[in-house]
Order: sequence, then C-alpha cells, then structure tokens
Amino acid sequence: MVKLERIQWKCIRIALGAFPSTPTNALEVIANIQPFKERLCLAAKGYANQLLSFNSHPLVPHLEKLRSSSRSLPHFFEICLQKKDQVKFRTLNPHPMFSCSYESLSFRPTILFLKVKKNACSNETVSLKFNNFNSNHWAEFVKIYTDGSKTVSHTGFGVWIPYLNLEAHFDIRHDASIFTAEGEAILEALHIAHVQTERKILIITDSMSVLMALKNFPKSRSHPVIFEIRELTWKLVKSGFTIRFLWVPSHKGLVGNEIADRVASDFSDSVIPHDYRLFARDLRASDKSLHYGSWQNKWMASSKGRHLFQFLADVNKDPWFIDMALPRFALVMLNRLLTSHTRCKSHLCKINMSSDDVCSCGQVQNPEHLLFDCTEIDSRIRAKFFDIVRSEGQTPRNLTYLLSTFNKRIFFAIANFFKSANFQL
Repeated sequence: MVKLERIQWKCIRIALGAFPSTPTNALEVIANIQPFKERLCLAAKGYANQLLSFNSHPLVPHLEKLRSSSRSLPHFFEICLQKKDQVKFRTLNPHPMFSCSYESLSFRPTILFLKVKKNACSNETVSLKFNNFNSNHWAEFVKIYTDGSKTVSHTGFGVWIPYLNLEAHFDIRHDASIFTAEGEAILEALHIAHVQTERKILIITDSMSVLMALKNFPKSRSHPVIFEIRELTWKLVKSGFTIRFLWVPSHKGLVGNEIADRVASDFSDSVIPHDYRLFARDLRASDKSLHYGSWQNKWMASSKGRHLFQFLADVNKDPWFIDMALPRFALVMLNRLLTSHTRCKSHLCKINMSSDDVCSCGQVQNPEHLLFDCTEIDSRIRAKFFDIVRSEGQTPRNLTYLLSTFNKRIFFAIANFFKSANFQL
C-alpha cells in the first residue's frame, strides 16, 4: 500500500513539474486525483455494490460466516458487510442480460431526436418545430411524456398522458440516480402502453443519456433498466405495437414536457416504498460524494498546502489548467507559484538548500519581489507584463491577487515574465 501510494505521488509530481518539497496533498488537489487510500476504498465499494447485487456470487453466502469469525477481516470484506447491513439491494439472479430474449438484445428500437440546439434556439422555435413534426408525422400516435427528478432527499419520476388526461407520480429510493429515475419513467410508460387499445405510441423524454444507452446498446452502459426497456419494447412491437422514442430539450416551453417535469418533481405526498429496488450503479454517485467529502474535510483541516488552499479550497474540481492549453513550461512555473515551492532563495533557505534568502539586489528573493520590485530585471519586461494585466481589466496589485484570477492571458504573462528574465522557478 505504502509503495503504491509513493508511486502515485511520484507520478503526479513528475506530471505537474512540482518541486520535491511540495506537500503531497497539494499535488493531489491540483491534479484532482484522490489520495490513494481513498481511491482504493472507493473502488472496493464499487465492486462490493456489484457483488451484493447478485445472489449467484459465490462469496455472498459466506459473508455471514466471515462476520462471526474471530479473526480480523481484510478491509474489503468489512466494506461488504457494512454495505450488506446498510443498503437493501435489488438482487439480480441471473444477470439481466441472460433473462432477456435474444431478439430484445439484438432489436433496434426506433429512437428519434428533435433536431434543435438547446442553447441556440428560443422556446418559440422549439415549440414551432415540435408542433410541425407532431402534425406531420405523429398525429396518430398516443403521446406519453416522461421525466425524472432528484432532490437532496427525494428521487422520483412522472408520467403524463394527454390522451387520457392522466398524471402519475412515482417515488423511488432517494439514493437512486437520475439516470435510473429517467429510465424507470420510460419503463412505466411502456407498461401503461401495454394496456392501451391504441397501438401507436410515442414516448417523449428529455433524457438524452437513457436514449443514447438504448441506441448504443450493448456498447453503452448495461444498466438493468435498459435491459428491461428493451425487453418490454420488443414484446410490444412483436404483439403489433408501433413504439417510438423521442428526445426533446428540457425547459424549452414544450407543454407536455413541462407538465411531466412538474409531476415528477411533486414530492408533496411522497411515500417511498420500503422494498423499492435499488441498483448497484445507483450507489456510485453517493459513494463518490462521500469520499470526496472525506477528502475535502482532510484538505480543510490539514496544516500543509495552505498557500494552495487560498486558490483551490474545493477538491472536487477539474485541474485548473484543463481548458487553458498552456505550454509545459508555463504549467510547471504556475504550479510552483500556486504551491509557493519554487527555486527562489526565500524557499530554498527554508528547506536548507541555501545559506541565505537575499536577492542580488539586496532584498528578500521571492516570486512577489521578482515580479514587482527587483531592480536586476529589465524594466521593459515588467512594463510589458503590466500592460497585459491591465488589458485584461485587472490591476497588478500583488502576485496572490493575479493568481486568484485564473485568467489564461495573465497566467501565460506571469510564466513568460520569468522566462524572459531568465529565472528558472
């Protein structure tokens, strides 16, 4: 474990170009890579979720025997027992793929997409396009609108059928994912369609992820609900139904979609079935959130990496440089400035790599001094740097302020300043 942990630290340090003295927790925050123990525990929980979902797994019957053992258990088995006590899984035996007909697995459902750009089209444009297609192609179809909803304490889905003037809200386990909620809504719509006399059914949803999982099957995620949707759709088609799935953008003023969203979000009379199924996949988000919370608490309480903390207080963020497309030398310099572990004498003196912290100009040598005050650096380089900062609407107050902007041009200007001054941070 310790060896693997050190390998992770070494790899991150090389990737970021960080100084050897940089605290490991700061490196992990910059790279957005969880501490190795947290990553290992999260992976173990994910496998435990999968294991407990299947009665046929040979380890399940032996878990209780392991509990009564007087020996200390490996951490993974402790996680399995803890999960078994805390969570009521929906056991799947056998795997849903093997309980579906071959036809349903090879069947290609008809999935349509309203061809609009969600952020580029107005509500009126989306409504007009939908109404035109509805009157030209789907006039004879019974429309069933579905939607899922998830809040901090509730998860559910709603179905609205204008033809029957039917609104139906269903609660599921609060720790279920929004993907599961959206999938369950479509599955419920198919069950309702099964008892209808009308044979042409158009199921309308704003869940692109569920429809893409149906369309790209089996290359995409194999969520049990996807198997069930495919199986029931195939049975309906085989018995003479015409089933179409349609994606529409959310919150664009489409009446049916807005009503389904309202129905799905109505938790006023919520009663969560105590035995409602819960899939292993649903626990992934809650496990991840729990571990990120633990990492966040450790980062806030740590006495190390405090210089970086003022810029990156939240651990659950993409690396700051992910969308900046900065050259390698700039990334290395800026990572060192953010952590305050550089080749400046002020830092080298702290770690006993320099006998003094004095710059050649007679002042204490630190990045702030070099950037703003050092008389040994050509004033034209500094003037050019200040001009760039002002062109971005910022005032060159101090280095901490400039680093907190996370402005691409300013960041590159900082790195270029030190490069032009021939100072290797």
